[in-house]
Amino acid sequence: MRAGPPSRRRYARTGCNGLSRVPPPSLRASTPVVPRPRHDLGGDDGGTAVRLCAGGEVVLAAGALGSPQLLQLSGIGEPSTLEAAGVPVRCALPGVGEGLQDHPAVTVAFDSAIKDGMTEIKPWMPRVNVLSPWALYLWAVRGSGILSTTFCDHGAFVRSRPEVDREKPAAGRRGKGRAVAAGQHGKDGAVANLPDVQLRFVPGIGPAPDGVKAYELLGKGIQHANYGFTLQVINCRPKSSGAVRISSADPAVAPTIRCNYLAEPCDALALAQGIALARRLATSGALGEISLGEVYPGAHVQSAAEVETYIRRTLHSANGLSGGCCIGAVVDSVLRVHGVHGLRVADASVMPSIPGAQLALPTTMIAERAAKLIRKAEDASLVASGGSKAAMMQRRRASRSPTRRR
Repeated sequence: MRAGPPSRRRYARTGCNGLSRVPPPSLRASTPVVPRPRHDLGGDDGGTAVRLCAGGEVVLAAGALGSPQLLQLSGIGEPSTLEAAGVPVRCALPGVGEGLQDHPAVTVAFDSAIKDGMTEIKPWMPRVNVLSPWALYLWAVRGSGILSTTFCDHGAFVRSRPEVDREKPAAGRRGKGRAVAAGQHGKDGAVANLPDVQLRFVPGIGPAPDGVKAYELLGKGIQHANYGFTLQVINCRPKSSGAVRISSADPAVAPTIRCNYLAEPCDALALAQGIALARRLATSGALGEISLGEVYPGAHVQSAAEVETYIRRTLHSANGLSGGCCIGAVVDSVLRVHGVHGLRVADASVMPSIPGAQLALPTTMIAERAAKLIRKAEDASLVASGGSKAAMMQRRRASRSPTRRR
């Protein structure tokens, strides 16, 4: 591989397009391929050459968008997609890029009778867009205060309606050969008795109901005029799924991303039920004592049609992308890409169904599991070649060394 200056475009050209133009033997589609002693993955336009030794594996961990894109740029995927993008087909694997899922979200927000977290962080807004020195002091010196929180670290997981545990997954949502995450569906295909809505409490109110747009406006110093609080309503077990597909052989061209939010009617229904629950919580108990007028969706939004219109107009991502290299359709149970020797995927893209909560811990689990699987395969290879247990332990110590030899 040729490594040049730290440019985003340069990295994409040498890293991604290099795999597409000159695939190393260990990435070629075949039944087992014997790697050559060294592989040059890049071009000849300068930079430092990094040689990959024979016998190892390539572990792809670029996420639910990046991993399918890199496989497709390397000629691994649905033939019609690759041919339309001008990429030679090296391994026909239709599941690549399919099964993309995300957690769709909407917000319910109320003006408040007391100061909120946003005011605590930037008390002089909108006149002066600077952080509070006192908030900075609490965080830097005492490790406390509003800046020591994630700003949405309180909430709940609920069932949107009693019959949610009796529904069956949407027909065709699982691709051919795609596995279902254990614990999510029963033997008869029924959804397990698990919450399908997550509520996040935010001690502030954004300048827009679209959570992503609100962050953009806050970065520009635009805030909501009054104190307030927000309940973000998340469909944490959506049934809708989409795809990520390349449209060009140039890795600098962004792929086409379609999450197909609300393609399944039950997903919109779950969010509507979550909005109703958030409204009840905001106007009763302790929150009811401080809540004033409803800002989002607004008191005028009452009928089922009005609520659905609000959902479709303000829907945003809760940052939970998964799928695209799903177990069963793209990788096997030990994360090896079907039909490709020496290549595994270890990130959120292998999840066959999106987990019903944030993805950080499940993704970490996948990474740890992948490390154990790779070590187990290396040990088995060493034993098969006549290596001793002492040699195996020495190899493990070398792999943990910060000055690992290349």
